[in-house]
Amino acid sequence: MGYLDLSNKLATPGRPVRGTVGGLPITVMYENDQRHLALGTIKRVTMHWSVGTYAQAWDGYHYNIVFDEAKNKAHVVKTLKLSQYGRHAFKANAHNVGVGFCAMFKTNPNTLQGKCPITQEMLTVGAQFVAEFMAWHGLDPHTDDLTAHKRVDIEIGRREKVDIGKYFMPFQAAVCAHYDALKAGKAKFQYKKILVD
Repeated sequence: MGYLDLSNKLATPGRPVRGTVGGLPITVMYENDQRHLALGTIKRVTMHWSVGTYAQAWDGYHYNIVFDEAKNKAHVVKTLKLSQYGRHAFKANAHNVGVGFCAMFKTNPNTLQGKCPITQEMLTVGAQFVAEFMAWHGLDPHTDDLTAHKRVDIEIGRREKVDIGKYFMPFQAAVCAHYDALKAGKAKFQYKKILVD
């Protein structure tokens, strides 16, 4: 489990950002036309399932969980500063940090079958990272501080986006378990360098 901070390199239309994490070449795609706006005080983390391949990150999320199929390892890629607006939750990006699982290419979100489903390695690394992020920023994953995209869509009256659905409840339980271990001093922070700008 490695990490890479690409938040200083901004993708632009037609010009993605490229990098390597743990030997895995990744591409950060442009979609965020709101990053010039101020995020404000962080009050929530919203989980997403992106629309690309395992190595295709998006600058609409603050963090992306990528996956190296050859090595069976997941990594975290930071693509935005925590002061910047994401473009991941329609009408709900203020105070909201987006984390995306880089998967879904040729995968059915209802059956979870296909070329790029979210893997157990991605869920494990994602849970550890999100727990650390929330503990560091004074958020509690046992509450609505941690949500799935579907919940945000319901709050604003929209039910359009594909959500991480069946993955979310076990993921949230894993985040809570790691968060509790951090708070009890039974686990240590591994992602300190990308938890802040």
